Amino acid sequence: MRCKNCGAGNSKALESCSKCGAKLENSKGIKDRKAEPGKKLIIILVTGVLIIAIGVIAAAYYKPIIAWTYFKMAQANQDSEGDKAIELAKKAIQFNESDSYRKFIGDVYRNKAEKLMEKDPDSALDILNKGKDYYKGDESSSTYAKIYLAKAQKAVDSDPALSISLAKQGLEYSYLKELDAVIKKAYENVGYAAKVGNEIITMPEYMFFLYDTKMQVEENFLSNAKGEAKEAFWKTKNSQGITWEQFVKDRAVEVARRFKIQLVVAKERNISLNQDEIKKFDEKLESQYERIGVKTDEEKNRIVMKKFGITLPELKEIYHGYETIKKLIDAENKKFNFLNDDLKKYYDENKKDLDKVTVRDILLMLRDSSGNPLSKELAADVKKTSETLLNRIKAGEDMISLAKKFSQDTGVEKNNGEHTFSYADSNFKEIKDWAFNAKIGDTAVVEAKNYGYYVIRLEKRTGFEDVKGKVLSIMNEKKYEELVQAWMKEDRFKLEENKKAKDSIKLADI
Repeated sequence: MRCKNCGAGNSKALESCSKCGAKLENSKGIKDRKAEPGKKLIIILVTGVLIIAIGVIAAAYYKPIIAWTYFKMAQANQDSEGDKAIELAKKAIQFNESDSYRKFIGDVYRNKAEKLMEKDPDSALDILNKGKDYYKGDESSSTYAKIYLAKAQKAVDSDPALSISLAKQGLEYSYLKELDAVIKKAYENVGYAAKVGNEIITMPEYMFFLYDTKMQVEENFLSNAKGEAKEAFWKTKNSQGITWEQFVKDRAVEVARRFKIQLVVAKERNISLNQDEIKKFDEKLESQYERIGVKTDEEKNRIVMKKFGITLPELKEIYHGYETIKKLIDAENKKFNFLNDDLKKYYDENKKDLDKVTVRDILLMLRDSSGNPLSKELAADVKKTSETLLNRIKAGEDMISLAKKFSQDTGVEKNNGEHTFSYADSNFKEIKDWAFNAKIGDTAVVEAKNYGYYVIRLEKRTGFEDVKGKVLSIMNEKKYEELVQAWMKEDRFKLEENKKAKDSIKLADI
């Protein structure tokens, strides 16, 4: 900086001229010089914020434009192989998560799969699965059903059982009449399941009884099994030395044979359903579906096909057979004509299985609140208390009041200590033995070993007149079963199985 007084040049940092000592104008000095970097930093920060803000505004403005550009490029490529279109649409989604962009990707995957499914349904299924994250609701259901239809059609001649399984998988997604047709053709290729004399057990009938038998076994042995454990079970052997899968198949054929024999006998007795009975039953069946919100015939058929592997009309035909057999049973029951003495004799021989008893009790536990057995001393006190209560009841005190005061049964407030049970019901054997051998009004102390003492009184017991109708039903059932067993032994109802048909069905596919 030049001094105005003497003209000498000076540094900007000096306040006075180094030559004449005069004060220099516009000088910053040391103090100002130290402050200068701080001002620069502020300027830099403000500038940075402005740049970022401009960038954010620009991004917010340009992102949709970039996404739209990629999407338009994707649309331009969708008629080719589709891979480029999917790639571009996915880039568009990176800039804008638009539902329309996602739907576009799903549509491209579906279109690719549908173009390929006739030629290569397996590859088509792989392609469709790749787009599963882009399908909304049931948008892909129809395509899945069509692909499984294509797979089923390819297998219908070479492997009918596989074809049925694939068609049923297709029905999981959507109902197609063609799926019904391919299942029907698969059954035709397999042939009949078995012959009973001159009668044929069709594959739809066999599938129905196979499903029913499988469900019974699962309820009894596989209620908690899942996945691989359930699959492994069917390969294990039962007490008869055959696998459970073979047992179910054999049992299904036997049940179907029994079904057919009864229908033949019904026909010989001129027993059948009239049109009004058929209509009434069908309406009842239809209403069951409607109660769960299934109204269209297509949806009803899909549910039946998915469950049994047969069509709704085929299921109705089987149910009509059951209704016919009911009429046969009623007709035969009228012929039995059991006398009252016959019923009484059966009752006297099976009272325990038929009667029910009602008792009132006061429970005094032989275990503490943690479930541990009481000491001998405490157990002796419990026994003494139970005997005291027994004497008080015999002396005329109200047992309900005593039960509410002393019983350790958690339900005593609701039931007043009263319980009704049959001999077959789960209960302590000591209690059942006493109750079914006591007389009305008998009172006693009964020990349920290691559990507690019951101060108990027999209140009621059913008698012959109470269970007479039940006895008649049991005797009719036994007599009718004797008839069925006799029919099944007749030579004209000899069973001829189609082993190929049985072996073609796998329980895992049902």
